[in-house]
Amino acid sequence: IIDDLRHNLSNGERAVRLSSPVTYAVLPDSIHAKTISLLAHTSNKEVLVHLPMTNHSNHPDSPNTLNEQQAEHEFLETIDRAIQQVPYAIGINNHMGSELTTLPLQMGWVMQALIRRGLYFVDSRTNARTVAAKTAGNYNVPHLSRSIFLDNETSEVAITSQFNHLVKRAEQDGLAVGIGHPYPQT
Repeated sequence: IIDDLRHNLSNGERAVRLSSPVTYAVLPDSIHAKTISLLAHTSNKEVLVHLPMTNHSNHPDSPNTLNEQQAEHEFLETIDRAIQQVPYAIGINNHMGSELTTLPLQMGWVMQALIRRGLYFVDSRTNARTVAAKTAGNYNVPHLSRSIFLDNETSEVAITSQFNHLVKRAEQDGLAVGIGHPYPQT
């Protein structure tokens, strides 16, 4: 998964040109969300809504940031707006959602919204206490969890090492999910 596709169209275009099966997580409220989503879709690539969620510092990323202070109807309206801004999305993954993914009630609301639309969920696993995958399972929402971040360190050597770990994990487990960003090195 390439996360954080948003305001830089050339980064998005470069990422979409990757020949391997890559999924693209596009932030709602970004200037090029619709364009990048269309490019990915017409390239037969999967598109996710990279949905902003409350993080450790409570720093809102966009008007579509989910937070625990929202009433259920406001929370669900926020999800609806975000999905409308990222056409062709077949799932959602959390952006900066470290805190919100630890809250069973709100994760239940997310999963109910996904059930209604037939979408899946990818937990970026930015918090060891996440309940997102467990909640998805409880609601029978198809889901995956991030196995490895590819580019926390952005040197080519570090990214190559992480990618090799991802491949080994996939060979051992039969499946592995790597998340990277639209950096030239990645």
